[in-house]
Amino acid sequence: MRQGKLAGRISLIWIFFAPYMIGSSGAQPILRASWSFNDNSLDASGNGNDATLRGSAGYSENAAKGSHSLLLNGAPDYVLVGPIDFGDEFTICAWAFLEVGMTNIQTIIGNAMGGSTVDGFKLFINNWETSNRCILIETSDGVTRLDASSPENTFEEGFWNHVAVTMDRINGVARIYYNGEDVTQNGAIVPNLQVTQSVTIGSMAGPEWFWTGMIDDVRIYQGLLTADEINEIMNSPETGISQIQVENQDYRLSNYPNPFNPQTTISFTVLHSQLIVLEIVNSRGEQIRTMLDEKKAPGQHSILWDGMDESGRAVSSGVYFAKIYGDDFLQRHKMLLVR
Repeated sequence: MRQGKLAGRISLIWIFFAPYMIGSSGAQPILRASWSFNDNSLDASGNGNDATLRGSAGYSENAAKGSHSLLLNGAPDYVLVGPIDFGDEFTICAWAFLEVGMTNIQTIIGNAMGGSTVDGFKLFINNWETSNRCILIETSDGVTRLDASSPENTFEEGFWNHVAVTMDRINGVARIYYNGEDVTQNGAIVPNLQVTQSVTIGSMAGPEWFWTGMIDDVRIYQGLLTADEINEIMNSPETGISQIQVENQDYRLSNYPNPFNPQTTISFTVLHSQLIVLEIVNSRGEQIRTMLDEKKAPGQHSILWDGMDESGRAVSSGVYFAKIYGDDFLQRHKMLLVR
């Protein structure tokens, strides 16, 4: 009788706490591998998953975090890691900078070769023979293929962006996070995909379908990180302030109206006296106009953009970014011009 009451109490406790457990298995996520690429390719987690640079892959001082990032110039540049057991639930986080104008598949990380039914997974930008800037996770068990994806035009070229994916093989579900926001359009994955094969960064295994640009702070967790945990990693203090485009709420960059035609007021906050540069760039990362390049006192400031480029010509309809930076921050803000 007492055993029955105890079992009932345990059941009630489980019903109450089960929704708050992390992942389907309830396991706390554990860091399995981490590469900061600070002029080396050592596994910063201490688990011995050191990587090897291949081709002409190297390091760049343009980094999202720390002092350096991984520099890849397309084929034949990539990084070979070796076998990693991802388990039934895992999370991958990475900063990625894609050069402007890249067409076709650009691989961030994977453990399988190209091909629609090759067993394993690949995380990449752009569908085959397109430049649609979709974030995709292609999965297969050797027979069936399923692709989890974001909407088209999610990933912005010419900027550092944070990409994170959680993959639940138990339930066949993935989530895609872009700069901390859940952008999953389709989350279905193949449950029985291979997760113990060699891993490559900047290409699919083979190698093929290479990344062109930079990759930084790649992390693999066993378990499913929450959105809050992903944001905490993305906004961690070791981020290189001079390169990161994640919004610092203290500076409050905005514009009004948005969308606009033909002009809009760009507003920003300066926390202490410093040299401020405000530029307009297009969706390809090309500079359109320098609006401001002078020292500004602390406080709220605004400037009117009339929809003209540096030479006084009206720019066409489309997406533009207000890009502002000082000695301790950098921000960008998306604006839509509709003529």
